[in-house]
Amino acid sequence: MPKLLPPQQTQFIEYYHQYFPAIYRYIGFRVGSRHQTEDLVSEVFLKALEHYSRYKVREHIPFSSWLFKIAKNTLTDFYRKNKKKTLNIEDIPEMIDLSPLPHTQVDTKFLFLKVKEIVDTLPKKQKEIVTLRLFGELKNKEIAEILSLSEKTIASTYMRAIAKISSRLTFHL
Repeated sequence: MPKLLPPQQTQFIEYYHQYFPAIYRYIGFRVGSRHQTEDLVSEVFLKALEHYSRYKVREHIPFSSWLFKIAKNTLTDFYRKNKKKTLNIEDIPEMIDLSPLPHTQVDTKFLFLKVKEIVDTLPKKQKEIVTLRLFGELKNKEIAEILSLSEKTIASTYMRAIAKISSRLTFHL
């Protein structure tokens, strides 16, 4: 484990608290299983901590872009090692509690499953952009840095993906 100076420790802890929810949602949407999500999120932050000194050398890159690139690579490694499994409604991570009413939570989980099913049919680039944008809550500029694409490409690809999702979601509901 790398030794960080107290100011670096404080900064990393602040980053952890700031980005944990977005990284959790991003990975949770892609993986689906709460247990695997928690393991992968831990792995992302452990990798970030181990390589934090490298990030400091390249301060022109926002921390969020650097961290989400680690998350993206961690997911790529995960899918390389594991076959994709069917998502069970009980395994859906509690991303956002929209309502205290149990029937509304079930409806939300079924909608989540339908959206995930549709997103999983998108081409790889569209799927990545949609999950980074919606679940990682990143801006086009940050996504462009992570994926090494232009902001215009990110914007147009995102709009095409959302149009596909909307048309399929309306059809399925």
